Amino acid sequence: MKRVVIVAPEFPPMNSAAVNRSRLIANYLPRFGWKPTVLTISRDQIEGPLDLDFERLVSPEVEVRRTAAIPVRPIRLIGDMG
Repeated sequence: MKRVVIVAPEFPPMNSAAVNRSRLIANYLPRFGWKPTVLTISRDQIEGPLDLDFERLVSPEVEVRRTAAIPVRPIRLIGDMG
């Protein structure tokens, strides 16, 4: 099986358009012979509301690696990291 790394600063449990794109791509890659690993930020550094139930939509075949990120100041009240 081929391996691929998806760098996605926003990934479940956050819910936004960018999150859905990366989640859906990662979920479908194993069907085509790819083993996806998603590199994303730690939960405590996510800007915005968290939806912990949304995280259940990520396939168990997707390896998710969380890491620290450089803090962005000031914290944005409108918009996303993209």
